Amino acid sequence: MKSMIAIITLSTGVLLGCQDKATEQVKQSSSMERIQKSDVSHEDHDHASMEKAVSPEYYTCPMESHKHINSQEAGSCPECGMTLVPVVETTAEDAEFYGCPMPEHSHVRAEEAGSCPECGMNLKPMKLGS
Repeated sequence: MKSMIAIITLSTGVLLGCQDKATEQVKQSSSMERIQKSDVSHEDHDHASMEKAVSPEYYTCPMESHKHINSQEAGSCPECGMTLVPVVETTAEDAEFYGCPMPEHSHVRAEEAGSCPECGMNLKPMKLGS
């Protein structure tokens, strides 16, 4: 009888130990999944940020005298026929000019940050894409 109790006690201890180990493995697995999902989410966010940085604000004629020409789509300048180029927001270090983000104010360009004289929006650092 004592040996039977000892075997049951020992078996219970082993089972509980295995259960604790299995529970710990499940917790670790769940933690790893959350970290991996977080990394994927972070990568998606970084990709979206990079995509935003490259997405054109609008398209304009590359000729300085036609900077008033703007379009939401690629095409040709109606005045000279040149291919419109994208205007993209960039960093201050890479800026060719500061411009109003509103396509209707594509003619507003400055060498320094400031405000659009027509709408008051902050001028953004921009450059002509290719």
